[in-house]
Amino acid sequence: MADIRVLVADDDQVVTDALADLIEACDGMTVVAVAADADSAMTAAARSRPDVALVDVRMPGGGPKAIRGILKEWPGTRVLALSASQSRDTVLEMLHAGAAGYLVKGVLPAEVIDGIRRVSRGQTPLSAEVAGGVIDKVRAHLQADELVDQGRRRMVDQVSDAIDGDALRMVFQPIFDLDTRGLVGVESLARFTPEPIRAPNKWFEMAAQVGMGTKLEAAAVSRAIALRSGLPAGAFMTVNLSPEAVLLGEVNSLIPTDFADRLVIELTEHAPVPDYQALNDAFSPLRAAGATLAIDDAGAGFASLRHILELAPQYIKLDISITNKIEHDRAAMALAIALTSFAGAIGAKIIAEGIETEAQAAALRALGCEYGQGYYFGRPMPAAEIEALIVAATAVGAH
Repeated sequence: MADIRVLVADDDQVVTDALADLIEACDGMTVVAVAADADSAMTAAARSRPDVALVDVRMPGGGPKAIRGILKEWPGTRVLALSASQSRDTVLEMLHAGAAGYLVKGVLPAEVIDGIRRVSRGQTPLSAEVAGGVIDKVRAHLQADELVDQGRRRMVDQVSDAIDGDALRMVFQPIFDLDTRGLVGVESLARFTPEPIRAPNKWFEMAAQVGMGTKLEAAAVSRAIALRSGLPAGAFMTVNLSPEAVLLGEVNSLIPTDFADRLVIELTEHAPVPDYQALNDAFSPLRAAGATLAIDDAGAGFASLRHILELAPQYIKLDISITNKIEHDRAAMALAIALTSFAGAIGAKIIAEGIETEAQAAALRALGCEYGQGYYFGRPMPAAEIEALIVAATAVGAH
């Protein structure tokens, strides 16, 4: 069996000589190089290709630098750190740099020889003086990782329960024609009943965090479509999808052929689109089936304008930040006029979100917005309540 080839790197000549003599006197080991600083240790490692390197923590240039350099020059080397320091942080720093073991200077010569042998076999020798602290640190990391894993498993379970159980329900907010005041469509919105209480957007964020975001979106769309019989004849239904869900085709198989022409896919302006051509291609089967596209939150940021230009939607949803100051803010009016004009030029319709007063509804209609939704017309509600809302709205309109 070949000797274990050892590099000794220490700036104290007395220590270097003592270690070299100790190693040379031991059967099965030989010293192939010595070094007094980090740079010379790297050079020596490249030249001699040692099996094991004994590296001093406090040598000029630093032990961590020496270790990284040695392993870069000759990855086959196993590094055993030597130091007078028993500091846990120092030990962890050397181990993090790539040391396979750590011995405190002053240990018995037999422990040094044993450490070299063990590290050459792939083991991790640690002096008793430092082992406890390192183990405590590792244990703390493992406990932290376990808490993270537990939290992730808890989130996965909660999202799975929402997808497979009855924790997810759908409500619908009515969309009215601002001129005739007749209902033209509804927006489907997810609601969650289990503890802990979270806003719907937080549920979708949590699902995305554990890799289940598009699955939860698909579940919401599926449940909304299942309630389509409660909609008035001819009314469209909008469903919210991320670009990722469209790209993955998550809902393609969920859409009944007799309902596709009443389905509107809403893409939020906040969702990034890395490749518009790919998104258009992915949406093509839905378009072919009759589904249409809406860009949500238009006017809230630049992304919505890019979405509109690249995706040619059939509906543009005016953000609530514009609607809630449409009566008195000239900039909001100007933006609404611009978007309405642009929508007309590409054959799209404007849906104003967040209408809360008759004055807002009238102002938006005067500016050219065709459709609107908001608490003024109706809060999100179960499908079964929509018909009663229409009857009430008709009665009010008759007066």
